[in-house]
Amino acid sequence: MFDNYKQTVETLEKRVNLIGKSENKNKTHPLQAEIQIFEISAKEFLNDEELHTESFGPSSLVVVAENFTEMMEVAHRMEGSLTGTIHAEKEDEKEARELLPVLTSKVGRILWNGFPPGVIPGPATHHGGPWPATTDSRFTSIGIQGYKRFVRPVCWQGFPQLSGMS
Repeated sequence: MFDNYKQTVETLEKRVNLIGKSENKNKTHPLQAEIQIFEISAKEFLNDEELHTESFGPSSLVVVAENFTEMMEVAHRMEGSLTGTIHAEKEDEKEARELLPVLTSKVGRILWNGFPPGVIPGPATHHGGPWPATTDSRFTSIGIQGYKRFVRPVCWQGFPQLSGMS
C-alpha cells in the first residue's frame, strides 16, 4: 500500500503543482508519509488519465474547474472513492442537486461542507461505495467486517460430504 502511495505521489510531484507540504521532523518509521497538497486545472486533469488514480494516503489533489460544466465533467471522470464532499452555499443548491447523483455513483459517504473524520475500524464504521472502496456495497470497506468486501460466495451443489470440507 505504501509503495503504491509513494509511486502515485512521485507522479504528482513530477507533473502537478505542489501547493503545500508538512514537515515531519519526528519521523520514526520509514513508511511514515508527509501531508502533501497538489493543484491542477480541470483541463489538465481531464487530459491525463494517470492523475485520476487515487492516492490512498495523506495527500490531496485539488482540481480547479473554470465553470460548473467543467466541474461536472471532472466528477463524471473520477474513479470510485471512500468519500466525496460538496462545499457549497445555499445559492449553490441547484448545482449541488445536479452533482449529487454523480457523487452517489462514485463514493460510499457524501459530506456537506465538511471533511471526513479519521477512520477507527469498529463495528459501527461503514463505507460502502463502488470499486475500489468495495466489490459489494452491502459490506463495509473498513471496520470489523471489511474483509467481506472481497469474499466471493461459491455454491457447491450435489457434492457428498468430503472429509475436512464444510
